[in-house]
Amino acid sequence: PINNILYVEAQLHTVIVNVQKDRLGKNIKQYQYYSSLSAVEKQLEPLGFLRVHKGFLVNMNKIKKFQCHEVVLSNGCSLRVSEKNYAKQKEKYLLWKGR
Repeated sequence: PINNILYVEAQLHTVIVNVQKDRLGKNIKQYQYYSSLSAVEKQLEPLGFLRVHKGFLVNMNKIKKFQCHEVVLSNGCSLRVSEKNYAKQKEKYLLWKGR
């Protein structure tokens, strides 16, 4: 299910979907396939996903903390946020959260 996706990352021409397999998110399963993160972003953005970095697309339902140019997910995983787009992405997250 979409709600179990923690984040999606890009490595070269491969997209890696990181899915939590338990309630705490400590057991993570990875699925890989060939695509671009931009293509995945078009599909997942309307479902509550945010592109925080050129290599990461995060499920906003899983964000525990968004500050200091990083995002911490519910399972404790920490990902970088683009310095260039930090303010814009944080604003998008806060607007989504306050809906």
